[in-house]
Amino acid sequence: MRKSFKYLTTEDQRPGDKNVYATAEPDGNISTGRMADAGNGQTVSKTAEKSAFTFKNQPLTSVLDHLAQHHKVEIIYPTDKVATINFIGSFSKNTEVRKVLKDIALMNNLSLTVDSVNNRYILR
Repeated sequence: MRKSFKYLTTEDQRPGDKNVYATAEPDGNISTGRMADAGNGQTVSKTAEKSAFTFKNQPLTSVLDHLAQHHKVEIIYPTDKVATINFIGSFSKNTEVRKVLKDIALMNNLSLTVDSVNNRYILR
């Protein structure tokens, strides 16, 4: 299991860098990378920008809409409740949308219903 943590030092920062991060691997090795601004407040590791989404304090509505578009599914959610929630986190682009939504639901006291027939997910 990968565990990530962020650290910032002046010597590690370069002009234009948003964050520097380190990831502790299960074998004890530490890998580091730099974060780049991907627009719309989304921050992506330069080494993982093609394989992961990372959101930094983004409205959950934007995250859910992004997931729906990427996975070509419909995600229905209570706008009034979800609009007040910001999301900080990252996940692989290859992670099943069901898993990501289940985790988001658990973290935000929501329930998830899967409608496989209509290819949609419902958060309540």
